[in-house]
Amino acid sequence: MNTSRALPGHDFGLAASRFHRATRQAVEAALEPFELSGAQYGALVFVDRNPGTSNADLARFLLITPQALGRVTAQLGVRGLLVRDADEAIGRRRPLALTPLGTRVVREAEPAVERAQQQLLSPLTTEQQLALLHALDACTPFPDSPGKDLT
Repeated sequence: MNTSRALPGHDFGLAASRFHRATRQAVEAALEPFELSGAQYGALVFVDRNPGTSNADLARFLLITPQALGRVTAQLGVRGLLVRDADEAIGRRRPLALTPLGTRVVREAEPAVERAQQQLLSPLTTEQQLALLHALDACTPFPDSPGKDLT
């Protein structure tokens, strides 16, 4: 048997899909007490790490359409977690910013999300986890996304 041959693409696709579903379920469960969806949490974390980010940058990072992002940011705005910074507007572009409440919610939710992810990754050593992160990042369509930090 030739073990140097690459696995069929669908094997990777199936494994990635199962991992994505498991991650999403674990993170969504961790976010329930904060009444946040995964997309909402992702938006808050991205804006927290990239102050003054644009809607376009955020939509690209989250891999969602501008329309879907509009719903996410509107929901976060209604809850008082996210605002458009009118003072920093550049033309029509109004950067996004967390409110003090948004910052507090991110800080409180982060440990719960981290625990959920670590539970999922617990079968792997620290080195394997880092290798997986690097491998997944290498395969993403936006390798130069703002705020990318693999440390």
